[in-house]
Amino acid sequence: MSQDFEVSKSDREIISAISGRQRLARLTNFLVVIAYLGIPICPVCGFIIWERNPVMGMAFVALTVVCVLMCVFLGKSTRKLEAKIKELVGQYIVRDVLAEKIDIVEYSPNSYINEKFLKGCPILPKFNKIQGSDYISGNYRDRKFTYCDLLLKWETKERSSNGHRRTRTITQFLGQFMKMELGKDIGGFVQIRERKNPRKSNGFFANILGTGNSHSSIETENAEFNNQFEIKTSDDQLAFYILTPQFMESVMRLDELADGYTNIEFRGTSVIVTLNNGRDSFEVNKTLRSQRKLEKYQQRFRDELGVILGVFDEVLTKENLF
Repeated sequence: MSQDFEVSKSDREIISAISGRQRLARLTNFLVVIAYLGIPICPVCGFIIWERNPVMGMAFVALTVVCVLMCVFLGKSTRKLEAKIKELVGQYIVRDVLAEKIDIVEYSPNSYINEKFLKGCPILPKFNKIQGSDYISGNYRDRKFTYCDLLLKWETKERSSNGHRRTRTITQFLGQFMKMELGKDIGGFVQIRERKNPRKSNGFFANILGTGNSHSSIETENAEFNNQFEIKTSDDQLAFYILTPQFMESVMRLDELADGYTNIEFRGTSVIVTLNNGRDSFEVNKTLRSQRKLEKYQQRFRDELGVILGVFDEVLTKENLF
């Protein structure tokens, strides 16, 4: 961690540091757009006036090169600015909100959980490109807790009918990944996957899940839960112990608040929850102009954290099992 984050800052200093970089990022983005427009326009203008004024035509050709260089340079600068903004927001706003509920061991605004582990997670879709942020490792209610935002994509190379190769990218998952240790081995697994519910068909991308396990599927006495979720398990008795009426209500409430596709897996010594809701948590999307805005974001982050931790609160009430 850089020295900048070892010194506490006042709210005014935080607002100034973040908003200044936000305005600069918006300016560089605007200049990138102008430069992109200039790449096709400048050579056309140069060609049109070349015969009447070769010097001016050459100037337009040179301006095309300048536009290309601007796109490259400003594009890199914008990405660095956005990463810095994410880091500042994380260290000076998000971290304090997290610390209200979680005993933080590690927090990294621009990192994510181990990729090898994610590829082996049965309730995540297949992917070959990954991005992530807001990696959190710590303890929640005396249980080891891990969290991060994830963007998972599947990228393929295709050849068109005219022989040209192109890259096709599909977003498989954009949302939150959470894992908590249970404190003991439950001796099996229970997997809860949300069905492709028609009432969500107009929302974000439906989850394209991996193959999973060929174990028995069960249904509960809650018809609404059965219609919304598919349940697979290695042990029917274990599944019914976990799927109490209170727990199922908690899962449906979490899914409604998260406004996405919710998948949960109890396996061995841990429980994993994924929320494919098309959002990146703990983001400051608008310019942080005032103390009021700062307080508004702090409260929004508390609300987001409450949604994230809600289902684990229900899990931890099952003290006889966990």
